Amino acid sequence: MLGNLYLALSLLVPVALLPSTGGEQSPVDEEKPGIVALDLVAVTGVKKGVARLLNEAMLSRLKASKRFSNVLGSSDFKAMLTLEQQKAALGCDDDSCLAELGGALGVPFLFGADVGVVGDRFLLNLKILRVDEATVADRRTTIYASEGELLEGLDEAVDAVVLGALGPDLPPSAPVADGPKKRLETKARPPWLGLSTLIVGAGLSAGGWIYFTGEQDQFNTVGDRRIKDFERLDEAETAANTMLGLGAAVMALGGILLW
Repeated sequence: MLGNLYLALSLLVPVALLPSTGGEQSPVDEEKPGIVALDLVAVTGVKKGVARLLNEAMLSRLKASKRFSNVLGSSDFKAMLTLEQQKAALGCDDDSCLAELGGALGVPFLFGADVGVVGDRFLLNLKILRVDEATVADRRTTIYASEGELLEGLDEAVDAVVLGALGPDLPPSAPVADGPKKRLETKARPPWLGLSTLIVGAGLSAGGWIYFTGEQDQFNTVGDRRIKDFERLDEAETAANTMLGLGAAVMALGGILLW
């Protein structure tokens, strides 16, 4: 029996290594595990035609989950094997035998399912085996009231067992790219603005000096000086100093604008 099993597996290995679609696998797909989906077993009360349709639906759902790099179903390679080879390769039904089968195929997971009618209810059993450890990664049993309800809930049942076996699907972390740095653009100030400010400041300072000089000359021409003459000269000095200080400040601003 084991000799026939390994003979059949030796023929299956090249098929198992083929990608599930015609296109090339992306680097992200290559990091995902592969899985072999065994034929759905119709235990009792389920017609073979219905079981076959359910089997293909589950296989399609496994592929649509995008959790596996390669999903290989029994129908994908059955045409390449003889009847005796099929019996040798797919005749085992216990977990250790299935794990041995998956190990020979070089995939880390095996998917198995059976369905049957108990009373007036449909019972669906799904399990995913972890090949390297020969253990059940997850097992689910769902009861449906009718065949139509079974069909409607099939995708959800497959998704649940995949989630239980592999955990949540975390998106690959992408390197954070630095966004374009926004440059602070400063508008160039026209040179005439600073130059004009300097001229105004110089004019104020010169005006204060000229005003005080004129008042002082007038004071010097007065022969009989009175108190009001001295007060006028003091007021002129104060006004001149104010104009000189204001002119100096305006000139400093002009220098800043030019710089």
